[in-house]
Amino acid sequence: MKTYNYLLGKLRLRQNPPLAPNDEKAASHQLLISLSLLAALNVQGAAPIITKIYDAPGQVFGGLAGDGSNLYFSTLAKNVTGALSWVVSIDANGGERWKWNNGMSESAGNMRMTPTISPDGTRLFVGADRGKVYCLNTGMTGDNNYPVGMIWEYPPMGTSLSQPVRSEIAYDPTLPAIYFQCNDGNVYSLNATTGALRWPPFNTGNLNGPPPSFPDHPVPWSSAPVLDLNGTVYVGSANGYLYCLDAANGSQKWRVKLNASGLTGTVGEPVEATPTIGENGWVYCATRLVMNLGGETAVSHAYGIDPNRVTANPDNATEKIIWSSTPLGVLEPGTLGGLVTDICGTVFVGDFHGDNIFGLDGRTGEIVSNTGFGGKICQAPGLSSNGMLYVGTSSPGGGSGGGSVNGAKVSPSGTFVADWTESQWRAGPGAPGDFGSFFGGVLVRADGSGTVYIADAQFVNDTGAVYKFTSGSPSMAGDWPTLGCGNRRQHKLRTYPYTLLELGAYPFGDAALAVVNSVDSLGRVVGYSHGQACGLAVNFYVAYWTSATPMIIGNCSTLSPYPVALAANLAGQVVGETFNGPIVWPSGFAGGSPQNLPLPPGLTGGEARDINASSNIIGSPTAAAILRLSSGRPMAHRGPRRKKKRGRKGVGPKH
Repeated sequence: MKTYNYLLGKLRLRQNPPLAPNDEKAASHQLLISLSLLAALNVQGAAPIITKIYDAPGQVFGGLAGDGSNLYFSTLAKNVTGALSWVVSIDANGGERWKWNNGMSESAGNMRMTPTISPDGTRLFVGADRGKVYCLNTGMTGDNNYPVGMIWEYPPMGTSLSQPVRSEIAYDPTLPAIYFQCNDGNVYSLNATTGALRWPPFNTGNLNGPPPSFPDHPVPWSSAPVLDLNGTVYVGSANGYLYCLDAANGSQKWRVKLNASGLTGTVGEPVEATPTIGENGWVYCATRLVMNLGGETAVSHAYGIDPNRVTANPDNATEKIIWSSTPLGVLEPGTLGGLVTDICGTVFVGDFHGDNIFGLDGRTGEIVSNTGFGGKICQAPGLSSNGMLYVGTSSPGGGSGGGSVNGAKVSPSGTFVADWTESQWRAGPGAPGDFGSFFGGVLVRADGSGTVYIADAQFVNDTGAVYKFTSGSPSMAGDWPTLGCGNRRQHKLRTYPYTLLELGAYPFGDAALAVVNSVDSLGRVVGYSHGQACGLAVNFYVAYWTSATPMIIGNCSTLSPYPVALAANLAGQVVGETFNGPIVWPSGFAGGSPQNLPLPPGLTGGEARDINASSNIIGSPTAAAILRLSSGRPMAHRGPRRKKKRGRKGVGPKH
């Protein structure tokens, strides 16, 4: 019976803390090599064809939620007497499934935030300016007037909260429960099945929401709660604090004042952008820029916060702030759109008037990239697993037109440039046409096509539209939050199913003879495969897989039988071994030629076993044990090298 190698799709990366720099536990014959490798070139790309798939009944200020088959979003009421705000469901090609309104006409009934979908796709949750949260039945059809199509509302019929609900809604699938922040200053938790209040509202000091900024941002929204894998609730407030709440009873575990500006009053820098949680469990948030906050200036900063740090003062747990960034902007309103993190641990933060997105090192807060996009950044970007970031821009001050859709290569490179910019949709009814302004977040599907959806607000026409284009790659596993999921618990449960895929051979080869040695967090598998690569004789050749079909590492002109690829880093640098010892392909996934690595005196052979993000390589003579990596993430101890079984007949590369 054949034994096959399988790729487990959409692997989750768990990031461990780095080893201490002075930890010198190592085998006596450890081989450690640090290389200065050429950075990959950033190449301008062609914009994809962006298709308009749906003309909305009003401006779309929030983003889109998706359940794998259908899309959900809300629109503002048009500026005419008796106009209604709608929640809309369309299929993936723009076919309208249903619309629903809450019965309140004009701006009083506006539902402006991104809805949240339940894991089974049957319930949709959305907040409204009239101080309501609605749970809708996604199986409805046609046009529906309140209360038709509604499962429950909070508060119950005939009552409402005193202020608008302008935060998105986090969903915990394990209870199930939902969480939202209201402009009345409180965070609420409801039973997702019944709509019943789970615990008394908790006062976060978010009364009236963040301060408006005229003329560009007259109607702020509130930061949404986020949940970690354990269900702990984190929420940023207009009073400049990040709160950590116990999900079971709503009590405060701790809070921390965000005050790199050195404000002397009781409040910190207001938080409007929804925080993000990294794979390391840290919470990342960014603040508004307010020129006159009680007579002082609050400057926009980003923060990295470790919830596990011990604090002496739970009412201002400053010990938990690992870093605060340098100022992110010089003009109001600062950071508005939610933060996202990629699988490499980079945190992406937008600045409205800077027209740019910063990439911050999640460990240190160092700004590693800063790219302008030629328009205002109001929304959370989306990330796909091929390392592309997608974001829409808006025009300032409610002007007409001016929006664009942008794609930038950001991962795994530490720096990025905008690969393409498109200011028009070029397919669909009435094409071409200019975009409006983009406020809601970008939705990247988790299927193989990686279809990207984005919606705009057309101020002049008082309408909006939904657009799509194909990225060719699913949403990135480290990208969070995924709009429509609302939190990391929901994100992991719903968006990334596990699949098994047989890894194939080169032409005329035997898949049973392939060997897999490692897989990176972008799903790229390295090893070697059997067959006829580059038209050469049937033999064993280095290979990597992103699908069932193997691809060569390096290029055909330097390809030879029997080198073995053992590991790769996110920059596409591959290490391994050959007859002459350790070897590296500085740009192995991009066609670069291999290089033999120098050996310490007295050694004549060995292997390069792993390479980290800083291009530090670790390896050993054939029998040496490996205990540590000089920098970056620690790796498992492999022990002495054992002879591998080479397929059914024991054949394969021998060293």
